Formats: sequence, C-alpha cells, structure tokens
Amino acid sequence: MSVPRFADAGALLSWMLDVVESQPDRKAAIIAHPAYEAMPSHAAHRPFENALDAAAAAGAVTVERGRGPFDRHEVARVRLIDPARLYRHLGREPAADRAARAVGALRSLVEDREATIAAIPNELATGWARREAPYGIAPFDLDTAGSFLRLLRGWVDGLHQDVDQRTFCRRAAGDSKALERKGQAGRVAQVLATLNGLEGADPTALLEELGIRKFPAPICLRGPVAVTMAGGPVDLSALRPYAALAPEQVAALTCTTAPAYLLSIENFASFNRHAREIADDGLILYSGGFPSRAVQALVARLDAALPPTVPFFHWGDIDPWGLRIFRCLEDVLARPLQPHLMDRATAGRGTPAAAAAGLQALADSDSAIAGLAAFLASDTARHLEQEEIDPAPPDLAPAPAEADAAAP
Repeated sequence: MSVPRFADAGALLSWMLDVVESQPDRKAAIIAHPAYEAMPSHAAHRPFENALDAAAAAGAVTVERGRGPFDRHEVARVRLIDPARLYRHLGREPAADRAARAVGALRSLVEDREATIAAIPNELATGWARREAPYGIAPFDLDTAGSFLRLLRGWVDGLHQDVDQRTFCRRAAGDSKALERKGQAGRVAQVLATLNGLEGADPTALLEELGIRKFPAPICLRGPVAVTMAGGPVDLSALRPYAALAPEQVAALTCTTAPAYLLSIENFASFNRHAREIADDGLILYSGGFPSRAVQALVARLDAALPPTVPFFHWGDIDPWGLRIFRCLEDVLARPLQPHLMDRATAGRGTPAAAAAGLQALADSDSAIAGLAAFLASDTARHLEQEEIDPAPPDLAPAPAEADAAAP
C-alpha cells in the first residue's frame, strides 16, 4: 500500500489524526511522506519543515530526514507517536469527543420513542467518531440528523395521519420539503422498514403504505351507505364499482340499511377485484394499507351503529405487516374481527420466509389472528400477498374458535 504524500504540513498532520479516528483498532504505524515536487517553489520547503519540526518538538511525531548527501536536510518521512499530543498541538477536538457532544441534543428528540429509533443518536455518535456516515449522514451534519429524527418521531406520533406529505413534514420537522432533501426519504424508509418488518420494500411504495403520501388517500367503499350533505343525504349504494370520499366527508357517512357483512381490504388491487367481482350486500372498505385515522374512525363508527349480528372481516397480506394491520383494526372494534382468506391453509400456498420474532406477542395474545401469527413466527413460516388469491365472499356461518390456535 502506498504511503500518502503531502505538500502541506497541516494537511499531513490532520490526515494522521483522520487515520486514528477512522481506524481506532489500527496496529500499524501511521506514516506519511512529503511531496516536495508538488510544492510551488523551494521557498515553500522551509515553512513545511518548520511546521513538522514544531509538531515533533511537541512530542507528537518524529521527523526523519534523508541520509544521502543531497537530501539530508529534507524530510524523508513523518511518523505519528502520540495522537493526544498532536490533537493538542493542532488545537483539534477528537472526533469521538465532538460526536458525543454533538448528539447530546439529538438524543432528547427520540429518547422516549421505540428502541430502534431511540438508538439512532448513539449509532451516529459511534460512526462519526470513526469519520463514517451512518444512514448516509456526513459526520457532524446536525441539521440533516435532526430533521431525520424529527420525521421518524413524527411518524411514530401519527402526524402523518390524514394529511399530505408536505403538511406532515412541516408539522414533524418544520420544513415542508424535509423528506425531499439530502436523501431523507430513503433513510426514513430504511428505519421504518426495520421497525415494521418490511425490509427490502421499495422506499417510495413503503412510505405510501405507511401513510406518508403526497395527498391524503380517499376513502373507497361499496355498499349501502349515504353521505349527509347540506341538501340532505346522498345515497351512494348504487355507485359501482365503488364510491370514493375525501377523509373529511367520512364523519357524514351513514348506512342506509344493515349490510350482510363488513369487509376491509388491505390492498387496492384486491379491493378493486372484490368490488367488481363479488355482487352481494356486503359493505366493502379499502383500508388504504395501514388504516389512517379516518379509516379507523369510520370502522369504529360503523361498529357502534350496526347491529351486533353484522360480522366484521378483514382481508390482507399474510405477512407481518398484514397481521399488524389486522390487529390495528381489531383494536378499534368492540365486536370480534374475523380474518378472511387469512389462515394457515391459505398461507401454505405462499413462499417460505424467515421467522418473524416480532409477532410472538401477537401470537401469545387473544387476537383472532394469533394462530396465524404463531405460524409466521415459526421456522416453517410462509408469506402470501393477497393479490395471489382470487376474491371470495366471506363465510357468514357462525365463526368457531380459530382452529389454528390449537395447531402444533
């Protein structure tokens, strides 16, 4: 490996400390050579040599000169012997100290949040101390780091719900274009993918799935519903294949008659197919991926308004995220929520997947999806996207206790 050569003494000495910081476990000596040929004139030699001699006098380096008759007055090489003295000589703060001081304020932004997010300031400090760029954030770029953490905190706090992307960014980070600057969208997606068990997903699609959208998603549904307007109720039940409402209109939505069932559907393609292909008296609702506050509020209102004899179902992907969506909707209901086309037999048509340890709490719960969660948390797990399944009407027979719960 070639030894670096420098025509500037300050650059040479700073490079030595850069090596100390980027290679803290290095055992080999840190040595640099002068580049006399790159100096503008012979007059530049003296200040160069004087600066190195001053560092040597401070006990930070040794300066070795040539041994030949023509170069014995020139510096041959410089060896670092005491990094602490060189830091003091240059008046430079060690990167580890600077990093620890820099991230102090960042920790307060996320210290009470989910562990994956709360650990990020320490990851930044560790990387910056080594002159690395964790999450693609350059050392000591506090503006980018702060915006990154505020966006993550905002998502955890639900500031993205039912608003457009730029409004979310303004509320969370004080900058309406925060996600569009310095690669923020990619790094935010990276962390949220880890947090939600969605590693490997396309960043743009992932953010939309998690509710960070350029515009708030409309509420799409088909069934016996009406929306109350200034001139009276407007019946939407005849609209085919479905109707779409702005989130603000959901509060004015009512059922004109009790549907045979309510079915929420995670993915838009499957919602479209079911709305077009299954002609019955059910109330079909697109959850918009993870349900927004508007969708959750609508489901809760329908739960309170409809007779207890109307069964509620949810159909989604058979993967960790799909089960979390099911659990979210289950939590807002007073009545049971039944899985539709989400069982171990159907999952057997999917592809082998790694065990989802994060689902163990759901597997141990009283959720109607607990048995499937236990399967996805096992070594025999399989994932299946709901688009792989043809739509079918729910089974309206009284639901027995989930057979999956008793399966080994």
